[in-house]
Amino acid sequence: MVDIPNGFEVVYMVQLYGVPDQQNNDPETLTALQNNHLAHIRHLAEIGHLLVAGPCPTTPNDLRGLLIIRANDEAQTRELIEEDPAIKANRLRAEIIPWMIEKDSIPAPSLQK
Repeated sequence: MVDIPNGFEVVYMVQLYGVPDQQNNDPETLTALQNNHLAHIRHLAEIGHLLVAGPCPTTPNDLRGLLIIRANDEAQTRELIEEDPAIKANRLRAEIIPWMIEKDSIPAPSLQK
């Protein structure tokens, strides 16, 4: 365990990657899955865990998106991310990286309806 200096906190950068060679590519199914994935991300913001999220337009290693999560630890972060319908459907996979930042340097998002 790394000592966290005063005034800092650990947040978790989640990198979402596409999973190749999926069987179900039905457009209606994929649209519903994407909508549910986005709803999950909004839910993470509503419950105060999501600091920022967004897609990656083009990357050579199929990185699809990044999220910054504020959670108690990496295990809680994994639990939150594994509830994502796209993760459950094996359309995305997540890599979690602990990241030390100055406390409150990334404010929680404001949700616009």
